[in-house]
Amino acid sequence: MTALALTLLTFLAALPDGLQFEIAGVEVGKGRLLMKVYSGLTNGLRQSRQMPIASQSPEHLVNKEEDFAGDANAPLDGKETAMWHSLLDEVLEDVDQLDDTIFEDEEEVELTTRGEIPETVDCYGLPEPISKALRFLFRTSRKETVNTRYFLSTRKQRERVELKHDTDFSLNETDFDPRRIKTVFIVHGFMSNSEMQWVKNLSDVMLDAVDANVIAVDWSGGGGNWMYWRAVANTRVTGAEVTKLITNMMEAGLKSRSIHLIGHSLGAHICSYIASHLGGVARITGLDPAQPCFQADSPDIRLDPSDAEFIDVIHTNGRGLVKVGLGLPEPIGHVDFYPNGGAKQPGCSKKRNKLLLPIIGFIKSRIEKSICSHGRSYMFFIESIKMVDKCSFWGHRWDRNESNANAAVQAPCNAANCTEMGIEADIFPARGSFYVATKDKTPYCIQDPRTDNEMVTSLSELYRRESRIHRN
Repeated sequence: MTALALTLLTFLAALPDGLQFEIAGVEVGKGRLLMKVYSGLTNGLRQSRQMPIASQSPEHLVNKEEDFAGDANAPLDGKETAMWHSLLDEVLEDVDQLDDTIFEDEEEVELTTRGEIPETVDCYGLPEPISKALRFLFRTSRKETVNTRYFLSTRKQRERVELKHDTDFSLNETDFDPRRIKTVFIVHGFMSNSEMQWVKNLSDVMLDAVDANVIAVDWSGGGGNWMYWRAVANTRVTGAEVTKLITNMMEAGLKSRSIHLIGHSLGAHICSYIASHLGGVARITGLDPAQPCFQADSPDIRLDPSDAEFIDVIHTNGRGLVKVGLGLPEPIGHVDFYPNGGAKQPGCSKKRNKLLLPIIGFIKSRIEKSICSHGRSYMFFIESIKMVDKCSFWGHRWDRNESNANAAVQAPCNAANCTEMGIEADIFPARGSFYVATKDKTPYCIQDPRTDNEMVTSLSELYRRESRIHRN
């Protein structure tokens, strides 16, 4: 089973009902075409295993997880490649005609959103002609549909207050104060919303720690359904909408140096767009920034170091797409933290019933584990605030080679090769990629007196040196 074939199946399922396709001179409907593709997939899988799926034991599937996932880099069989490309050519020829009709009644979105969607959108590692042909899926929704909303909390006004979409967002009717030390924006990800418990928890602990304006951004109207590709496009709409709010706040006296954007998954890339529109902010924290559709090298379409004075990223599910990696594995910030290696998190693996393991259950289990690891990023960040005076998530400089992880953690720490993951990441001088060891359940932070002492000593020496330089 190839990534190309799986992508075609997913793509076809997303097309509108009622479409007709001409395959080998015969018109077939979407449903029948799906059945043909599915049949081809299952037959191909049986042949590749040289025995029927039904005859394989559940233990065989469990013990061959990576084999089941497939090798994304393996060359395709010549006949199979020709078959899938031929089928795609036929389908995409019909789809191309839909590009101007499916959305013909859709209101044009501002150039700051639609104009920036890349010419080639590649979410599955497909060849450029195919990924370019799929671009019609990435049309943005109307901003009224996305319906970006904002909820303000402060120390004086803990109960969230919604900022209205009027000329000044009703700022005068709230406790918003541009003179506060920080103004923090929290942006959720795909299939989420601002009512999620982690968003509320992060708002609460942030206010406990600092006198701030905390705004929870809700864009669930644009990213709350199963159409991921549409959510990807709508990150642009949300970025433009939040920019309007911040621009209004800046007219009221807010300074960019006090803005801290925090985004999970797709929300991390929304933070990138906001910062780009504003010309930069003080800090962006990316909590396992989304990988699908953002694995391109171009920094224009994803979070990158040019977006803020300081960008810290926590990678908790950064692995290949074929392994259901939801987060980007590559370093994209000034400081990139890789808790437990950054691919999967301890405590997220559930034991499965080996006697009752259908294929769907196997896939579901893998997705659930990825979602669990994906969410650990915000749990780690929240805990770093709650335990700021009790425990530090120390990050040790790491070359991202798994075999060197233990050596990295055991190496002596100083201000040049260690730093702290979480809320205080911006006060340390070290830059680069860092390995962080955690527990498998809360509290996740591991007490490390040796590193605590090494860092206190190193930072004290650094402070004394800098003080002498300034005096001279």
